[in-house]
Amino acid sequence: MLRKLLGSFLFKTASIEMAIESLAKDDVRIGTAFREISHVDVMRYIERRKCHVRQVISRPQGDWVEFYALIEHKIHVVRLDVAKDGVGSVLTSHYLDISAELENAFRDDLSKIMFGLDLPHTDKSYEKWRDFDIFERLEEDMLLAGRLVRKFFETNPLMFYPLLAACESFHAPQEHLGLFDLLCHDGMPDEQEARLQCYLAVEALMTNNDLPCFRTVSLERVSEMIDEMRAEKKV
Repeated sequence: MLRKLLGSFLFKTASIEMAIESLAKDDVRIGTAFREISHVDVMRYIERRKCHVRQVISRPQGDWVEFYALIEHKIHVVRLDVAKDGVGSVLTSHYLDISAELENAFRDDLSKIMFGLDLPHTDKSYEKWRDFDIFERLEEDMLLAGRLVRKFFETNPLMFYPLLAACESFHAPQEHLGLFDLLCHDGMPDEQEARLQCYLAVEALMTNNDLPCFRTVSLERVSEMIDEMRAEKKV
């Protein structure tokens, strides 16, 4: 019985994702009806895949839903409606414009965003800063670091997905919050998620790379803080 249920779920998941990918590849912006995929099937898919829901419009026959589906390292913007006969579903799908969303998330000065992350200092740089031997981190270093972080997310949509969801979840999608503004809401769940993703990006960039713009940042401490943030999410 369990095998039958599991097989049914996997089949439905594969069918839904094939439909989403096919519509996106063909750039079909008009709703397409799928009799074999019900509205309930897609709603279950959203829940089980933990898709980020952007917008919901309540309707008696079934909600109209816009959500993100991450399939094969590509983010799809999917819209779900109920078929007129009430049996199947109506779907539209297109690829997310990563460049436009990055521009929106990183719309503030990049050095300002990096300062807002409050990255941990190396012991040496912190002691000098504390003793007034040097000024705070250089703006030009943080500007370059910000460009590298943004580029990292551009080439790693799997990492950008949670960051984008955090920026959109804080307000409605129409009030998309920029990353810097989100970082100002210290301690909020969406702010913590965005900070975690940025720290993961910094960790990836610094590992096995000698980048002068990160010379005052402690990679060891960044990794420790990532573990701490992940542990807090589980609580």
